[in-house]
Amino acid sequence: MATGGGFAHSVLPSLIYFSGIWALWALLACLAVTPLSQIGVWRSLVWVRRMLGVGALVYTLLHVVAYVAIRHADWATIACEIVGRWSIAWATLSTLGLCVLGLTSTDGAVRRIGGRRWKRLQRTVYVWSPLGLLHFLLSPLAVGPLPFTMFGCLLWLLAWRVLAATSRQSRRAHSIPALLGLSLVVAALTAVFEIVWLDWVHDLPPASIARANFELDLGLSATWSVLLIGVALTIWVRGRAPKARARSAHPMR
Repeated sequence: MATGGGFAHSVLPSLIYFSGIWALWALLACLAVTPLSQIGVWRSLVWVRRMLGVGALVYTLLHVVAYVAIRHADWATIACEIVGRWSIAWATLSTLGLCVLGLTSTDGAVRRIGGRRWKRLQRTVYVWSPLGLLHFLLSPLAVGPLPFTMFGCLLWLLAWRVLAATSRQSRRAHSIPALLGLSLVVAALTAVFEIVWLDWVHDLPPASIARANFELDLGLSATWSVLLIGVALTIWVRGRAPKARARSAHPMR
């Protein structure tokens, strides 16, 4: 029969890791709702955004509970880690921010706060999401392409919003050339970020990091993953465009 210590050492580390990963994926999915609903003419997708946000919060809280459990609820040690480790400090800020967003996600909260102020509050997810990803990047388990693929996806989602906001005609941000160009630029920036980050944090040679983009020892690299996701999205949008025009021309069909 497993002891409490055995459980902590065998199950909790995996729970911490995977709950954090799924929290980040849920956040990225939440951020993806707006561009997918607009460029993909998939308007009904907005109805799942709140569920994705709540899911991200649930996984985040599970991540926190597992972390507290593996520290045996030693609050003095936890407080020292929050103050002394940047990774835990960013995670704490991100968690508090997500808790605020979760508590104000109800219809009653929207009425009390007011629609305009509520939207401004919800946009702080653009801060909490990068902080959560920074926590992952600073953790000892941030190895392989996964954290940098997440970085590229987050960069794409934020860059698309900037492009859509600054375009004189918002449809330009939905065009095939704009989406392809954005995917190429974000993939290149992902490659540069991975080289700089691994050189700075882990003192890995930049040449070997760049060369790893053309090897499959650790799976498909983050650069190619981000580029393929962007190209796949562009092809999907291109395929849906005729159907969207047909629905617009025959709204009663």
